[in-house]
Amino acid sequence: MTLKKGRHCLTKREKHLILLLMILALFYCGWTFLFYPLYANYTALRQVEATLIREQDGMLETLRRREEIAASWTCWQSRQERLHISLPSPDQLPAVLKRLEALLPLFPVAVESLQIGEIENQAPLTARRAKLRLSGEARQILLLLERLERFEHLLLIDDLSWSRREDDTVTLELSLRLLFYDR
Repeated sequence: MTLKKGRHCLTKREKHLILLLMILALFYCGWTFLFYPLYANYTALRQVEATLIREQDGMLETLRRREEIAASWTCWQSRQERLHISLPSPDQLPAVLKRLEALLPLFPVAVESLQIGEIENQAPLTARRAKLRLSGEARQILLLLERLERFEHLLLIDDLSWSRREDDTVTLELSLRLLFYDR
């Protein structure tokens, strides 16, 4: 068998090896540049789909409970209004003091002193100290104390001193704090 110069014939085995290498190269390129990116996108889209389905289920549950939520919202709105009255902002101090002073003449007791003290800040609450000294009949002073307990603005009585004089009048000394909420 004579071979021509410049031409080299491949054997059957070499042809099969080259074909196998080409198939492996095509498979590698297909996997790297086509199938793997598509699979990664598919996986990411499945995760997004699962997240969206969970969000949709949550929204549907909220829609099913909308009447209950609306009723709850109305209830909280009324509570919030009462809370704003009970715990006013610090800039409403003059109005609160005016209401407190307007309460005192409703009862036949003598107001000997009303002193407004220092401010105590403990964010978000602000407290304003006050001292009140009253004298009068025991029954009227007790009625005034009951009314102070129902005062529309929150106040805390820190100290209460009660003494009875010889003429059956009672002296009451109160140390209290008016509470305010910094919004």
